[in-house]
Formats: sequence, C-alpha cells, structure tokens
Amino acid sequence: MENEKPHLRQVDRILKDIYYDVKYPASFGGIANLSKASNLSQQETRRWLEGQDTDSYKYSDVLDNVLNSYNNTVHSITGFAPAKVREQDESLIFHKLYGSKNKIKYKFNIGDQVRISKTVKTFRRGYLPNWSEEIFTIRKRFPSNPLTYILEDIEHEILRGRFYEPELQKVTKKANAFWRIEKILKTRGKGKEKEHFVKWKGFDNRFNSWIKAEWMK
Repeated sequence: MENEKPHLRQVDRILKDIYYDVKYPASFGGIANLSKASNLSQQETRRWLEGQDTDSYKYSDVLDNVLNSYNNTVHSITGFAPAKVREQDESLIFHKLYGSKNKIKYKFNIGDQVRISKTVKTFRRGYLPNWSEEIFTIRKRFPSNPLTYILEDIEHEILRGRFYEPELQKVTKKANAFWRIEKILKTRGKGKEKEHFVKWKGFDNRFNSWIKAEWMK
C-alpha cells in the first residue's frame, strides 16, 4: 500500500497535466486517447476520470482557456499571436495572408489633402453640399478589406476611427488659397495695424485666429 500511494499521485499528476490542458488534443479525445497520451492503462485512466468532479470544470472555463490559448499562440502563417498584433503589423500580415503578387492600389497617398463625406457622422461642423469644408490630411493607410485611412487635421490632431475611400474626396488647395470666414468675433488696432479675430467656416473654435484686416476679401 505504501508503494501504491506515490503511484496514484503520479497518475493524478500525469493525467491532470493532459486532461486540463485545452491545448492538448488528447484532453478531449476520450479514454483511449487519454490513455495513449499518458502511457497509462485504460483501466487506470477510467478510474481516474470517475474520480473527477465534472461539474467543477464548466464549459465557460474551457472556452475562456481555448480563447486565451488561441489569442496567445503564434499563427503558423502570419507569424504573430493574435493578441500580440500591433497596428503597424497589419500591412505585413496582409501580405503574408494574401501575397504581394497584386500590388495594392490605394486611391489616396499619405500626405494627400481630403474632405470627408457628409454621410460620415463626425464631431466636426461645416459642410459643403456633399463634403466637409474642413480639409484633412492622410496620415496612415491600411491594406484592410476595404482599404481604410487615418486622417489628421491642420493642427496634426488625429481623427478618431478610420475612413473608407468612398467617404473621402481629394482636394488641391494651394498655400495662398483663401479660406472662408464664418464671422468676425472681435477687432483690434487701426489702419494698417487693424486685425480681426475670426471663426473659420467649417472649423471648430480651436482654429479661431487673428488675421490682418487687409487680408480679407
């Protein structure tokens, strides 16, 4: 009997390591597979299973473990564990999954200036008939399906979320182009020193600024 207890403890340890490891195929393979994986007899395996409290090992616990295992296991094709994927890895993963034989055809380049479609619900105000009056710059682009873009405003503040190509319209605005003024908020100075503090059409109050009165047309 003294020699039997150490053996039972060893059986318990071996089978627990397999049976409760959701990454181990034999953990869901029945008595035969569990016996083979543990190098123990089916009789020993069956006896051990009969002593387990099956109600204590809930399906939700198994699912959590499976998801955790999947999210933290390196994918053989992408070379990344899903939980470890960063935004900057998306392009590399896309090419690994779909290949690079067909070059991705982006409609916009990084640095392009665009307007946003009025159908997009944003926190910005001011719209032309179909497009926002405020102009944004393409900051990043992603080979997602469909292709998406990240934008920034003229203060280099990144807009929340990503935008699809149909939601954007490329614009060409020269450095000396005129911007429309919504209203003059206050005035200071006289003559050539006269200035107006203005709110720009289509821009929020962060962009209010002083301009020379003579610059206004």
